[in-house]
Amino acid sequence: LWVERSDNHPPTAPAAPIFPTDGATLNRTQFTFEWQPATDPDGDEIADYQFQLSRYSDMRWPLSPNFFKLIARTANKGTASYAVPYRGLLNPETTYYWQVRARDAKGLWGPWSEVWSFEPGGPGVPTNLAMRFDEQARVVSISWRDRPAGSRPVAWKIYGSDEQGFTASDTDYEVWMGNQEDRVHDWQPVPANLMTTTDRRSMQVVGADLDQPDANRAFYRVVAVDANGIESGPSDFIEMPRPLICSSASARAAVGQPFAATVRTISSMGDLRCRTLDDPQKSYNAVFWDIERPVYSLVDAPDWVEIDAQTGELTGVPPNGGAYVVTVRAAIEDVGEDTFELTITAGE
Repeated sequence: LWVERSDNHPPTAPAAPIFPTDGATLNRTQFTFEWQPATDPDGDEIADYQFQLSRYSDMRWPLSPNFFKLIARTANKGTASYAVPYRGLLNPETTYYWQVRARDAKGLWGPWSEVWSFEPGGPGVPTNLAMRFDEQARVVSISWRDRPAGSRPVAWKIYGSDEQGFTASDTDYEVWMGNQEDRVHDWQPVPANLMTTTDRRSMQVVGADLDQPDANRAFYRVVAVDANGIESGPSDFIEMPRPLICSSASARAAVGQPFAATVRTISSMGDLRCRTLDDPQKSYNAVFWDIERPVYSLVDAPDWVEIDAQTGELTGVPPNGGAYVVTVRAAIEDVGEDTFELTITAGE
């Protein structure tokens, strides 16, 4: 529907950037864009802005959907600003171009502003993540390299999760789940997944002796930090061998008393993604798919030891003192299996 009218005039183009200024060089990649508010010749309220950022000076296409936004549909609604929502969306020492236009309360869009440029700074995203697996010790370490572009990192933050494609986060956050039959619904809490910070370019992430809450996970990412505390975006994830039993190889029990210990196995909780079910008309929402569920069994054990096939919990009552060797198998269908020896020392 086309409506021809002459009683309304479009708002002006925003006159100039406030931050970053045209041609600016910044020391970080995550910040808030600000521009001078547009004005309307009819005195109409400015109802919205459209923001666009590109790698090309002719603005031929946006860098990504995060940089082609109606501000009224963002957290910056009602302002002449737009906050970069996540770290790692921009690269240091790279020239980007941006522009903005305004819409008045009667729905009329004004012209685009001039095209402004800037160059972000900060450390580059770590790359070339590699894994060293000591099978005998059941220890895994990861290492990485720094990108040549950007400021020099002085520390690195290690994030671990059992979710493939997880979001590296220092704080708890929420994800939208489901609205499908027999699935979890609504917003679901996800705990923070920062394992540790190090000043070395390698870190042990798997081992029975590690006590960090996000050690012994299926996937890891790395974030670089420079001397000013500016952080890079997270690296691609690196995955650990699976299944891999990472429990202590020894346990103690009391003769004639109930014993219990749980075998801990590294496995993936799946990938949070969208998939239609049998009815294409059903809502297309995210749930975890391809969940790995270890199945446990005893390869060799004394008669008094039992294991729960789903949880890996070992239970029993040792009748006599001494050292008992228990061999456990953890198997994941279509993935593989792992065997592990546990020595239970029973005493009075």
